[in-house]
Amino acid sequence: MQIGSSHVACPLSVNQQNIEHVNRFTYLGSIFTEDGEVTTDVNCRLGKAAAVFQHMRSIWTSSVVSSSTKIWLYKAVALSVATYVSDTWKMTAKVAQKLNVFHQRCLR
Repeated sequence: MQIGSSHVACPLSVNQQNIEHVNRFTYLGSIFTEDGEVTTDVNCRLGKAAAVFQHMRSIWTSSVVSSSTKIWLYKAVALSVATYVSDTWKMTAKVAQKLNVFHQRCLR
């Protein structure tokens, strides 16, 4: 995969086998796309975090667990999944809004 607008028609090969050109691939849980946009990765991260949040539904609805413990668990588990490798994201208003919507939805 090449990132950027200029495509070089020079095939790469290893051990006399051509390497396939792809538009996107996953590496260490992050999705890299040909255009370099992070929207796909952000959507994937938020989906994984939402799944984690749903699996913990019994904790969120429990009256035995205190609110401070629930907030601590949310930050430690769900929020960390959502923001994993966010340091590498190009932060745009759209990405910030998606993260904020996820955060507010979970806190409700």
